[in-house]
This record gives sequence, C-alpha cells and structure tokens, in this order.
Amino acid sequence: MAIKLKLEKDGQLKNVFVGFSWTTFIFGFWVPLFRGRFKDFFYFFVFFICKIVISAVLVKEMFDMISIGIRESRLEVSYYIIIPFILMMALYPIDIFLAYTYNKYSTTNMFEEGFYIVENDEYAAGVLKDYTYLPYTEEEFADEELLKRYEQHVKKARKSEKNKAVVAIILMFAYQMLVSIIPTITNLMKVFGE
Repeated sequence: MAIKLKLEKDGQLKNVFVGFSWTTFIFGFWVPLFRGRFKDFFYFFVFFICKIVISAVLVKEMFDMISIGIRESRLEVSYYIIIPFILMMALYPIDIFLAYTYNKYSTTNMFEEGFYIVENDEYAAGVLKDYTYLPYTEEEFADEELLKRYEQHVKKARKSEKNKAVVAIILMFAYQMLVSIIPTITNLMKVFGE
C-alpha cells in the first residue's frame, strides 16, 4: 500500500510506487508480473519455488517425526528438521526486505529506462526526492517556498502510508486471532456439548 505516482515517457504514463509494498509482501511474485516486469517476475518466482521446497521439506520432517512418535510411543526430535525450520524463519525477514526495496528498485529502473516525472507534478517530485529516489537540485535548495510545498506533500504522503500500514497490521492481527480462536471455540463446544 505504497504511494502511487505517475511517470511519463514519450507521452506514455505509467504508475510507480514509493515506500513499503504491502502487495509485494502479500502477493509476492504476482506483483512484477502484473506490472509487466518479467525479469523481476522470474526472480520472485524462483524465490517462491525455494519457499515451497523448504516448506515441503519442513512438513515432511514434521510428519516423519510425528509418525515415528506415534508408532514407537516416544517423541524424538529429528535434527533434520532444524535446517528447514531456520530457513523458514529466515524467509519472513527476506520477504519484508523485498517488500521494502522492490518499489525503489522498480522505480529506479524506470528512470534508467527514460521515464521522468510528469511536468508540474510537485507532489511526485517532492515524494520521490524525500524517499531519495531522485536528488534535489541547486535551484530547489534555493527556493524555500518550493521546499515548503515539498514538505507538505511529503507529510501528506507519509501520513497516508502510515495509516495504510496500521490498517494492514490490524487486519493481519485480526486474521491471526480469528484463525487461532475458531479451533478453540470448536473444541470448547465439543467439551460443553458432551
């Protein structure tokens, strides 16, 4: 839920995004595909396949550990489960890092491809410069009025992004609570129903 801006090249307008990408965090490899960035899609898809393989190995090792525990009436922790477990734990910070950096990477690549800020779009210029996607010019540093307007645009953009982040975190927390409460309620209903 990043900040959406527009860039232009030869009269063609394209959307760019600034800030943390909740869509990349949640939907992963689909984001570059929908943006038409097929090389990025390939990299994200390979990362997704790695996550699937690690998850499959972890589930297999857990299943083996449980089935041996049931068969032999003792629970023995397998050391084979440690590496996939550590890798699964490492994937979440990697996902967060990718969501944090992908918009900057994508927008920077668009600048390298020849896209530029739409003429007279102070909002986009202020936001892109504040997020360090573009450098400030000497003329901008000399114009205090322009810098004040940039600052107002940036405050508005950051407030919007912060509000979106709070909503996303609340929704994820509510989902986790719901997923954990439903089995508990079901078990309580079975206990009190007997």
